[in-house]
Amino acid sequence: MIGTIRFYFTGILVSILPSRYRGEWQHRHSLGFARATMLSGLIEAALALSVLVLRFIGGIEGFILKNGMPAVESGLNGMPVDRAMAGIGVLSAIGFITQPFNAFLFYLIVEGLFRAIAALVTEETIGSLPLLAVAAVHNRIDIRHFDRANPLVPDQVLRGDGTTHEWKVLSSRPRDWHSYITVRYRGEFYQMFKEEAGSSPRPFVYYLRKPPIGHLAAVIRDYSPEGTPQRAKRV
Repeated sequence: MIGTIRFYFTGILVSILPSRYRGEWQHRHSLGFARATMLSGLIEAALALSVLVLRFIGGIEGFILKNGMPAVESGLNGMPVDRAMAGIGVLSAIGFITQPFNAFLFYLIVEGLFRAIAALVTEETIGSLPLLAVAAVHNRIDIRHFDRANPLVPDQVLRGDGTTHEWKVLSSRPRDWHSYITVRYRGEFYQMFKEEAGSSPRPFVYYLRKPPIGHLAAVIRDYSPEGTPQRAKRV
């Protein structure tokens, strides 16, 4: 029981992070992680909504007295009271939601619900957007350091045994290949089914085989060993 509580508590916090920061923990605790992500999104939305409501209750009266009443006294004297008050209410609501912190809270509500729905429907874990921006900067720094340390050289393609794999590709840069992408090489179609770490100057190793019968070619990548690889995105 305590272990389950600890798992969900940790999962709720970890699921907010981008994939590059949660990868190892998520890999070890993949079972049930989607439910932890759904709870994380619901809690995020609920907390942001609670703070937003408290700020609205505590600040709307002061906003009306500060901005609404002077507007009535100066420019809306000829209006019926009910119409004037309705206008003040609309202006006050707009002024409230456009305050930077309140707009951020409203965003967190939408983001939390979106993360919860994604986890429920597709079991996908989506981190918080502000943290994704941090991860994107971190990725760019890593890429620059890697590019300086590893020269860009053409791929080396080795023919396989025809049973376990058709081709073995050694690349100096990561390829955006996965099992749902069909690779076209020398006019034939292949599927990347395995990857592993190699040695410099080609530390990325991919294994290609003929796709199984019935495999849908949703995305096709034309491959040339001399072509500049498209980097795999990791956020």
